[in-house]
Amino acid sequence: MGYAVADDPAKMPSMRRIPPLVILAAIVALCFLLRPDGPAISSSPLSSDAYVWQRVHTAAVIEAISSHGPDFGSVVVLAAQVDWPGSTPSVNLVDIDYASLAALSARGTRIGVAIRISEFSGAFSGPSSATVASLAKHLVEQTAVHFPASELQLDFDCPTRRLADYRLWIKAVREHIACPVTITVLPTWLNTSAFGELARSTDGFVLQVHSMERPRGVNQPATLCDIAKARSAIAAAGRLNMPFRVAMPTYGYIAAFDSSDRFVGLSAEGPAPDWASTVHTREIRADASEIAQLVRELRTSHPATLTGLIYYRMPVATDRLNWTYPTLAAVMRGEIPCPNLKILLRHPETGLIDIIVQNSGNADAAGPVAVGLTRTSGQVLASDGGNGFDVVHPTDKQWVWQGSQGFRLPPGDEMAIGWVRTSPDTQFDTVVRKEP
Repeated sequence: MGYAVADDPAKMPSMRRIPPLVILAAIVALCFLLRPDGPAISSSPLSSDAYVWQRVHTAAVIEAISSHGPDFGSVVVLAAQVDWPGSTPSVNLVDIDYASLAALSARGTRIGVAIRISEFSGAFSGPSSATVASLAKHLVEQTAVHFPASELQLDFDCPTRRLADYRLWIKAVREHIACPVTITVLPTWLNTSAFGELARSTDGFVLQVHSMERPRGVNQPATLCDIAKARSAIAAAGRLNMPFRVAMPTYGYIAAFDSSDRFVGLSAEGPAPDWASTVHTREIRADASEIAQLVRELRTSHPATLTGLIYYRMPVATDRLNWTYPTLAAVMRGEIPCPNLKILLRHPETGLIDIIVQNSGNADAAGPVAVGLTRTSGQVLASDGGNGFDVVHPTDKQWVWQGSQGFRLPPGDEMAIGWVRTSPDTQFDTVVRKEP
Protein backbone atom coordinates (compact mmCIF):
# COMPACT_ATOMS: atom_id res chain seq x y z
CA MET A 1 0.00 0.00 0.00
CA GLY A 2 1.37 3.47 -0.96
CA TYR A 3 0.99 6.87 0.64
CA ALA A 4 -0.33 9.98 -1.14
CA VAL A 5 1.57 13.23 -0.53
CA ALA A 6 -0.20 16.57 -0.73
CA ASP A 7 1.91 19.38 -2.16
CA ASP A 8 -0.61 22.07 -1.36
CA PRO A 9 -0.90 22.70 2.40
CA ALA A 10 -4.47 23.72 1.87
CA LYS A 11 -5.25 20.21 0.67
CA MET A 12 -3.69 18.55 3.72
CA PRO A 13 -6.07 17.31 6.41
CA SER A 14 -6.30 19.58 9.41
CA MET A 15 -4.32 18.46 12.51
CA ARG A 16 -4.72 19.68 16.05
CA ARG A 17 -1.42 20.74 17.62
CA ILE A 18 -0.32 18.31 20.39
CA PRO A 19 0.93 20.09 23.54
CA PRO A 20 4.68 19.52 24.28
CA LEU A 21 3.96 18.23 27.80
CA VAL A 22 1.78 15.48 26.36
CA ILE A 23 4.58 14.44 24.00
CA LEU A 24 7.10 14.43 26.85
CA ALA A 25 4.80 12.32 29.02
CA ALA A 26 4.39 9.84 26.18
CA ILE A 27 8.15 9.55 25.76
CA VAL A 28 8.69 8.98 29.50
CA ALA A 29 5.97 6.33 29.55
CA LEU A 30 7.52 4.59 26.55
CA CYS A 31 10.96 4.60 28.16
CA PHE A 32 9.46 3.12 31.32
CA LEU A 33 7.77 0.34 29.37
CA LEU A 34 10.93 -0.46 27.41
CA ARG A 35 13.39 -0.25 30.31
CA PRO A 36 15.40 -3.42 31.10
CA ASP A 37 14.23 -5.47 34.06
CA GLY A 38 17.12 -4.65 36.37
CA PRO A 39 18.54 -2.03 38.71
CA ALA A 40 20.07 1.24 37.56
CA ILE A 41 23.76 0.65 36.85
CA SER A 42 26.67 2.81 37.95
CA SER A 43 30.47 2.82 37.82
CA SER A 44 30.89 5.22 40.75
CA PRO A 45 33.62 4.35 43.29
CA LEU A 46 32.77 1.81 45.99
CA SER A 47 34.06 2.15 49.54
CA SER A 48 36.20 -0.64 50.97
CA ASP A 49 35.17 -1.34 54.56
CA ALA A 50 36.04 -4.05 57.09
CA TYR A 51 34.78 -5.79 60.19
CA VAL A 52 36.73 -6.25 63.40
CA TRP A 53 34.89 -9.18 64.93
CA GLN A 54 37.17 -10.45 67.69
CA ARG A 55 35.73 -10.85 71.19
CA VAL A 56 39.09 -9.84 72.72
CA HIS A 57 41.16 -6.92 71.49
CA THR A 58 44.60 -8.47 71.85
CA ALA A 59 47.84 -6.74 70.96
CA ALA A 60 47.61 -8.32 67.48
CA VAL A 61 44.09 -6.93 66.97
CA ILE A 62 45.17 -3.47 68.09
CA GLU A 63 48.17 -3.62 65.75
CA ALA A 64 45.90 -4.60 62.83
CA ILE A 65 43.55 -1.68 63.57
CA SER A 66 46.45 0.76 63.71
CA SER A 67 48.32 -0.59 60.67
CA HIS A 68 45.50 -1.54 58.29
CA GLY A 69 42.56 0.53 59.51
CA PRO A 70 43.49 3.67 57.53
CA ASP A 71 43.12 1.68 54.30
CA PHE A 72 39.36 1.33 54.87
CA GLY A 73 36.61 3.90 54.55
CA SER A 74 34.74 2.37 57.46
CA VAL A 75 35.44 -0.19 60.17
CA VAL A 76 32.56 -1.91 61.97
CA VAL A 77 33.56 -3.32 65.36
CA LEU A 78 31.72 -6.07 67.20
CA ALA A 79 30.67 -4.47 70.48
CA ALA A 80 28.28 -6.97 72.06
CA GLN A 81 26.78 -10.44 71.71
CA VAL A 82 23.21 -11.19 72.81
CA ASP A 83 22.22 -14.82 73.44
CA TRP A 84 18.84 -16.17 74.50
CA PRO A 85 19.42 -19.33 76.53
CA GLY A 86 15.85 -18.95 77.82
CA SER A 87 13.45 -16.13 78.40
CA THR A 88 16.22 -14.03 79.99
CA PRO A 89 18.85 -12.64 77.58
CA SER A 90 22.58 -13.02 78.17
CA VAL A 91 24.53 -9.92 77.08
CA ASN A 92 28.30 -10.11 76.65
CA LEU A 93 30.16 -6.86 76.00
CA VAL A 94 33.41 -6.80 74.06
CA ASP A 95 36.30 -5.06 75.82
CA ILE A 96 36.95 -2.68 72.95
CA ASP A 97 40.26 -0.87 72.65
CA TYR A 98 38.82 2.60 72.14
CA ALA A 99 42.23 4.29 72.02
CA SER A 100 43.27 2.62 68.75
CA LEU A 101 39.81 3.22 67.25
CA ALA A 102 39.84 6.88 68.31
CA ALA A 103 43.21 7.34 66.61
CA LEU A 104 41.78 5.67 63.51
CA SER A 105 38.69 7.91 63.61
CA ALA A 106 40.92 10.98 63.88
CA ARG A 107 42.59 9.90 60.61
CA GLY A 108 39.24 9.92 58.80
CA THR A 109 38.02 6.31 58.99
CA ARG A 110 34.39 5.99 60.07
CA ILE A 111 33.83 3.64 63.02
CA GLY A 112 30.59 1.70 63.47
CA VAL A 113 29.57 -0.64 66.26
CA ALA A 114 27.72 -3.92 65.84
CA ILE A 115 25.51 -6.11 68.00
CA ARG A 116 25.50 -9.80 67.16
CA ILE A 117 22.18 -11.41 68.11
CA SER A 118 21.91 -15.19 68.26
CA GLU A 119 18.89 -17.33 67.42
CA PHE A 120 15.69 -15.99 68.94
CA SER A 121 12.22 -17.58 69.02
CA GLY A 122 10.35 -15.35 71.47
CA ALA A 123 8.19 -12.26 71.10
CA PHE A 124 9.83 -9.25 69.42
CA SER A 125 7.81 -6.82 71.49
CA GLY A 126 8.14 -6.08 75.19
CA PRO A 127 11.29 -7.21 77.07
CA SER A 128 13.30 -8.38 74.06
CA SER A 129 12.75 -5.09 72.25
CA ALA A 130 13.72 -3.14 75.37
CA THR A 131 16.88 -5.23 75.76
CA VAL A 132 18.09 -4.59 72.21
CA ALA A 133 17.18 -0.89 72.30
CA SER A 134 18.80 -0.16 75.68
CA LEU A 135 21.95 -2.04 74.66
CA ALA A 136 22.17 -0.06 71.44
CA LYS A 137 21.76 3.20 73.39
CA HIS A 138 24.48 2.18 75.86
CA LEU A 139 26.97 1.27 73.11
CA VAL A 140 26.41 4.45 71.11
CA GLU A 141 26.75 6.61 74.23
CA GLN A 142 29.87 4.77 75.35
CA THR A 143 31.41 5.15 71.91
CA ALA A 144 30.54 8.86 71.79
CA VAL A 145 32.92 9.46 74.72
CA HIS A 146 35.78 8.63 72.32
CA PHE A 147 34.38 9.36 68.82
CA PRO A 148 30.98 9.49 67.12
CA ALA A 149 29.69 6.12 65.91
CA SER A 150 29.02 6.16 62.16
CA GLU A 151 26.38 3.44 62.46
CA LEU A 152 24.81 0.92 64.81
CA GLN A 153 24.59 -2.39 63.00
CA LEU A 154 22.38 -5.31 64.02
CA ASP A 155 23.67 -8.69 62.91
CA PHE A 156 20.72 -11.03 63.34
CA ASP A 157 19.84 -13.98 61.10
CA CYS A 158 16.12 -13.54 61.55
CA PRO A 159 13.88 -16.38 60.34
CA THR A 160 12.37 -15.23 57.04
CA ARG A 161 8.83 -15.76 58.28
CA ARG A 162 9.44 -13.26 61.12
CA LEU A 163 10.86 -10.31 59.18
CA ALA A 164 7.78 -8.22 59.88
CA ASP A 165 8.29 -8.77 63.63
CA TYR A 166 11.99 -7.84 63.34
CA ARG A 167 10.86 -4.30 62.46
CA LEU A 168 9.79 -3.87 66.09
CA TRP A 169 13.42 -4.09 67.20
CA ILE A 170 14.52 -1.65 64.50
CA LYS A 171 11.81 0.83 65.51
CA ALA A 172 12.76 0.60 69.19
CA VAL A 173 16.48 1.08 68.46
CA ARG A 174 15.84 4.12 66.27
CA GLU A 175 13.79 5.70 69.03
CA HIS A 176 16.77 5.42 71.42
CA ILE A 177 19.73 6.49 69.29
CA ALA A 178 20.50 9.24 66.80
CA CYS A 179 23.13 7.57 64.60
CA PRO A 180 22.21 5.55 61.48
CA VAL A 181 20.86 2.03 62.03
CA THR A 182 21.83 -0.72 59.57
CA ILE A 183 21.21 -4.46 59.46
CA THR A 184 22.81 -7.51 57.90
CA VAL A 185 20.62 -9.28 55.36
CA LEU A 186 20.43 -12.82 54.01
CA PRO A 187 19.82 -13.31 50.25
CA THR A 188 16.72 -15.40 51.00
CA TRP A 189 15.01 -12.31 52.44
CA LEU A 190 15.20 -10.22 49.27
CA ASN A 191 12.19 -11.56 47.39
CA THR A 192 9.79 -11.66 50.33
CA SER A 193 6.93 -9.20 50.75
CA ALA A 194 8.03 -8.28 54.29
CA PHE A 195 11.61 -7.38 53.43
CA GLY A 196 10.87 -4.14 51.59
CA GLU A 197 9.22 -2.60 54.66
CA LEU A 198 11.98 -3.93 56.92
CA ALA A 199 14.68 -2.40 54.72
CA ARG A 200 12.87 0.94 54.54
CA SER A 201 12.79 1.06 58.34
CA THR A 202 16.62 1.18 58.37
CA ASP A 203 19.29 3.51 57.01
CA GLY A 204 20.72 0.79 54.79
CA PHE A 205 21.68 -2.85 54.87
CA VAL A 206 24.62 -5.18 54.39
CA LEU A 207 23.96 -8.10 52.05
CA GLN A 208 25.77 -11.25 53.16
CA VAL A 209 26.72 -13.33 50.13
CA HIS A 210 28.81 -15.76 52.17
CA SER A 211 27.58 -18.85 53.94
CA MET A 212 28.35 -22.53 53.88
CA GLU A 213 26.10 -25.53 53.52
CA ARG A 214 27.09 -28.53 55.59
CA PRO A 215 29.67 -30.55 53.61
CA ARG A 216 28.47 -34.05 52.70
CA GLY A 217 31.89 -35.60 53.12
CA VAL A 218 35.54 -34.80 53.70
CA ASN A 219 36.26 -34.88 49.96
CA GLN A 220 32.99 -33.36 48.73
CA PRO A 221 32.90 -29.85 47.20
CA ALA A 222 32.21 -26.97 49.56
CA THR A 223 32.35 -23.22 49.14
CA LEU A 224 31.94 -20.15 51.32
CA CYS A 225 30.73 -17.94 48.49
CA ASP A 226 28.92 -19.13 45.37
CA ILE A 227 29.84 -16.34 42.94
CA ALA A 228 26.90 -16.95 40.58
CA LYS A 229 24.43 -16.78 43.46
CA ALA A 230 26.21 -13.70 44.82
CA ARG A 231 25.80 -11.87 41.50
CA SER A 232 22.10 -12.73 41.44
CA ALA A 233 21.57 -11.57 45.04
CA ILE A 234 23.40 -8.27 44.41
CA ALA A 235 21.21 -7.58 41.37
CA ALA A 236 18.07 -8.36 43.40
CA ALA A 237 19.21 -6.04 46.19
CA GLY A 238 19.84 -3.29 43.66
CA ARG A 239 16.22 -3.38 42.52
CA LEU A 240 15.00 -2.34 45.98
CA ASN A 241 16.21 1.27 45.62
CA MET A 242 17.83 1.19 49.09
CA PRO A 243 21.49 1.93 49.88
CA PHE A 244 23.38 -1.26 50.65
CA ARG A 245 26.84 -2.78 50.95
CA VAL A 246 27.96 -6.32 50.21
CA ALA A 247 29.83 -8.37 52.82
CA MET A 248 32.68 -10.35 51.27
CA PRO A 249 34.26 -13.35 53.05
CA THR A 250 37.96 -13.53 53.87
CA TYR A 251 37.82 -16.33 56.44
CA GLY A 252 37.93 -20.11 56.57
CA TYR A 253 36.77 -23.09 58.59
CA ILE A 254 38.10 -26.50 59.45
CA ALA A 255 35.41 -29.11 58.83
CA ALA A 256 35.62 -32.42 60.71
CA PHE A 257 34.25 -35.85 59.76
CA ASP A 258 34.24 -39.16 61.61
CA SER A 259 35.56 -42.50 60.32
CA SER A 260 32.25 -43.06 58.48
CA ASP A 261 32.60 -39.71 56.70
CA ARG A 262 29.79 -38.17 58.72
CA PHE A 263 30.00 -34.46 59.51
CA VAL A 264 31.17 -33.81 63.09
CA GLY A 265 31.52 -30.04 63.29
CA LEU A 266 33.30 -26.85 62.29
CA SER A 267 36.21 -25.03 63.87
CA ALA A 268 37.05 -21.38 63.26
CA GLU A 269 39.70 -19.13 64.81
CA GLY A 270 40.55 -19.87 68.41
CA PRO A 271 41.48 -23.03 70.31
CA ALA A 272 41.18 -26.21 68.26
CA PRO A 273 38.42 -28.59 69.38
CA ASP A 274 39.41 -31.79 71.15
CA TRP A 275 38.28 -34.10 68.36
CA ALA A 276 38.88 -37.85 68.50
CA SER A 277 41.99 -39.25 66.83
CA THR A 278 39.81 -40.96 64.21
CA VAL A 279 38.38 -37.64 62.97
CA HIS A 280 39.40 -36.43 59.50
CA THR A 281 39.57 -32.70 58.81
CA ARG A 282 39.77 -30.38 55.83
CA GLU A 283 40.09 -26.63 55.42
CA ILE A 284 37.38 -24.69 53.61
CA ARG A 285 38.46 -21.16 52.81
CA ALA A 286 37.12 -18.17 50.92
CA ASP A 287 38.52 -18.34 47.38
CA ALA A 288 40.51 -15.13 46.95
CA SER A 289 40.70 -15.52 43.16
CA GLU A 290 36.93 -15.77 42.76
CA ILE A 291 36.24 -12.93 45.19
CA ALA A 292 38.78 -10.73 43.37
CA GLN A 293 36.98 -11.42 40.09
CA LEU A 294 33.65 -10.37 41.62
CA VAL A 295 35.23 -7.25 43.11
CA ARG A 296 36.68 -6.31 39.72
CA GLU A 297 33.26 -6.70 38.10
CA LEU A 298 31.54 -4.58 40.75
CA ARG A 299 34.17 -1.85 40.59
CA THR A 300 33.45 -1.57 36.86
CA SER A 301 29.66 -1.86 36.93
CA HIS A 302 27.29 -2.21 39.86
CA PRO A 303 23.75 -1.34 41.00
CA ALA A 304 23.52 2.39 41.59
CA THR A 305 22.41 1.86 45.18
CA LEU A 306 25.45 -0.27 46.05
CA THR A 307 27.75 2.00 48.07
CA GLY A 308 30.57 -0.27 49.17
CA LEU A 309 32.07 -3.65 49.96
CA ILE A 310 32.71 -4.66 53.55
CA TYR A 311 35.16 -7.48 54.19
CA TYR A 312 34.67 -10.03 56.93
CA ARG A 313 37.11 -9.56 58.46
CA MET A 314 40.21 -7.37 58.89
CA PRO A 315 43.30 -9.65 58.89
CA VAL A 316 45.16 -10.08 62.18
CA ALA A 317 48.68 -11.50 62.38
CA THR A 318 47.61 -14.35 64.69
CA ASP A 319 44.80 -15.57 62.39
CA ARG A 320 45.17 -19.13 61.17
CA LEU A 321 42.27 -19.34 58.72
CA ASN A 322 41.75 -15.75 57.59
CA TRP A 323 43.47 -14.15 54.60
CA THR A 324 46.65 -12.23 55.24
CA TYR A 325 46.63 -8.51 54.59
CA PRO A 326 48.60 -8.69 51.29
CA THR A 327 45.92 -11.04 49.96
CA LEU A 328 43.07 -8.79 51.05
CA ALA A 329 44.80 -5.68 49.67
CA ALA A 330 45.09 -7.35 46.25
CA VAL A 331 41.44 -8.46 46.30
CA MET A 332 40.28 -4.94 47.23
CA ARG A 333 42.03 -3.71 44.06
CA GLY A 334 40.27 -6.40 42.05
CA GLU A 335 43.57 -8.21 41.45
CA ILE A 336 43.92 -11.98 41.68
CA PRO A 337 46.55 -12.65 44.37
CA CYS A 338 49.27 -15.20 43.65
CA PRO A 339 52.01 -16.90 45.69
CA ASN A 340 55.64 -16.71 44.59
CA LEU A 341 57.84 -19.42 46.08
CA LYS A 342 61.60 -18.99 46.10
CA ILE A 343 64.36 -21.29 47.34
CA LEU A 344 67.09 -19.88 49.56
CA LEU A 345 70.24 -21.84 50.43
CA ARG A 346 71.75 -20.60 53.67
CA HIS A 347 75.10 -21.62 55.12
CA PRO A 348 74.96 -21.50 58.94
CA GLU A 349 78.36 -23.19 59.04
CA THR A 350 80.94 -24.63 56.67
CA GLY A 351 79.63 -27.72 54.93
CA LEU A 352 76.00 -27.27 56.12
CA ILE A 353 73.24 -25.83 53.92
CA ASP A 354 69.75 -25.06 55.21
CA ILE A 355 67.05 -25.20 52.53
CA ILE A 356 64.54 -22.38 52.97
CA VAL A 357 61.24 -21.87 51.13
CA GLN A 358 60.18 -18.21 50.97
CA ASN A 359 56.87 -16.81 49.73
CA SER A 360 57.38 -13.35 48.23
CA GLY A 361 53.89 -13.23 46.63
CA ASN A 362 50.61 -11.85 47.96
CA ALA A 363 48.69 -15.10 48.49
CA ASP A 364 49.22 -18.21 50.59
CA ALA A 365 51.29 -20.93 48.96
CA ALA A 366 49.46 -24.18 49.64
CA GLY A 367 50.71 -27.73 49.22
CA PRO A 368 51.70 -30.07 48.07
CA VAL A 369 54.93 -28.69 46.61
CA ALA A 370 58.32 -30.17 45.80
CA VAL A 371 61.74 -28.56 45.99
CA GLY A 372 64.52 -30.05 43.88
CA LEU A 373 68.28 -29.62 44.17
CA THR A 374 70.61 -30.78 41.44
CA ARG A 375 74.29 -31.05 42.36
CA THR A 376 76.52 -29.38 39.78
CA SER A 377 79.77 -29.84 41.69
CA GLY A 378 81.15 -31.23 44.93
CA GLN A 379 79.71 -34.00 47.10
CA VAL A 380 76.63 -34.43 49.33
CA LEU A 381 77.43 -36.30 52.54
CA ALA A 382 73.99 -36.35 54.25
CA SER A 383 70.51 -34.85 53.96
CA ASP A 384 67.19 -34.73 55.78
CA GLY A 385 63.78 -33.01 55.72
CA GLY A 386 61.79 -30.99 58.23
CA ASN A 387 58.47 -29.20 58.84
CA GLY A 388 56.49 -31.86 57.02
CA PHE A 389 58.88 -32.26 54.08
CA ASP A 390 60.42 -35.63 53.26
CA VAL A 391 63.59 -35.97 51.21
CA VAL A 392 64.08 -38.50 48.41
CA HIS A 393 67.25 -39.14 46.37
CA PRO A 394 66.16 -40.23 42.86
CA THR A 395 69.65 -40.01 41.26
CA ASP A 396 73.21 -39.54 42.41
CA LYS A 397 72.93 -35.83 41.54
CA GLN A 398 69.34 -35.03 42.57
CA TRP A 399 67.55 -34.50 45.89
CA VAL A 400 63.85 -33.69 46.18
CA TRP A 401 62.02 -32.41 49.27
CA GLN A 402 58.32 -33.20 49.02
CA GLY A 403 55.74 -31.32 51.09
CA SER A 404 52.41 -32.71 52.22
CA GLN A 405 48.91 -31.64 51.24
CA GLY A 406 48.79 -29.60 54.44
CA PHE A 407 51.68 -27.32 53.50
CA ARG A 408 50.77 -23.63 53.68
CA LEU A 409 53.06 -20.61 53.65
CA PRO A 410 51.57 -17.09 54.01
CA PRO A 411 52.95 -14.11 52.05
CA GLY A 412 56.18 -12.76 53.49
CA ASP A 413 56.89 -15.92 55.49
CA GLU A 414 59.63 -18.48 55.08
CA MET A 415 60.14 -22.06 56.25
CA ALA A 416 63.14 -24.34 56.67
CA ILE A 417 62.26 -27.62 54.92
CA GLY A 418 65.53 -29.53 55.24
CA TRP A 419 69.30 -29.52 55.11
CA VAL A 420 72.28 -31.07 53.38
CA ARG A 421 75.88 -31.62 54.50
CA THR A 422 78.34 -31.15 51.67
CA SER A 423 81.95 -30.80 50.73
CA PRO A 424 83.12 -27.15 50.65
CA ASP A 425 83.05 -26.92 46.84
CA THR A 426 79.45 -28.16 46.38
CA GLN A 427 77.10 -26.11 44.17
CA PHE A 428 73.40 -26.66 43.36
CA ASP A 429 70.75 -25.68 40.84
CA THR A 430 67.33 -25.31 42.50
CA VAL A 431 63.74 -25.70 41.32
CA VAL A 432 60.35 -25.53 43.03
CA ARG A 433 57.18 -26.96 41.51
CA LYS A 434 53.55 -27.42 42.43
CA GLU A 435 52.68 -31.07 42.86
CA PRO A 436 49.42 -32.43 41.34
